[in-house]
Amino acid sequence: MSDYPPPPPNDPSYTGDHGYPGNDGYPGNDGYPLARLSKRVWARIIDGMLFAVPLTIYAMTHIKGKGADAKLDLASWIPYAVLGVSALYEITCVALWGQTVGKRLMKIRVVRFLDETIPGFAYATMRHLLPAICGAFPVPALSFVLPIIVYAKAFTDPNRQGYHDRVAGTKVVVA
Repeated sequence: MSDYPPPPPNDPSYTGDHGYPGNDGYPGNDGYPLARLSKRVWARIIDGMLFAVPLTIYAMTHIKGKGADAKLDLASWIPYAVLGVSALYEITCVALWGQTVGKRLMKIRVVRFLDETIPGFAYATMRHLLPAICGAFPVPALSFVLPIIVYAKAFTDPNRQGYHDRVAGTKVVVA
């Protein structure tokens, strides 16, 4: 079961349905224009800041000692709680509205590839899981590089889909 249509015809004169930038004639890619990658990056940064700022403030209040003896005294469950809450935030917002706060501010949204409807929980969860699993890889260097590869695929894909979008059958469009 795949949400992916067959590739467009190899006829070089075939330009697609509406001529939006980045749309290349795939069925389901003829409604909304695709979101620019710079807007997607900024949306990700904004969403990351929603968790980084409170976590930094919390961490700053839990430093024990001064100078070279300073140590961060956080409960061991804090990183897991942040991961869980951020996953819940991302999945719920994309499933219900197609947008997180960052995406709303950047005026973009996630839709299903073929019918351009809001993804729902199954698609939003699939979309979130691939980069999350790659980020949980037990080798620190790979846990940093693999999620970047997942997202960076959008820079070379004609539909601006990262691997997470391809797996979930979603795309990011202008809202």
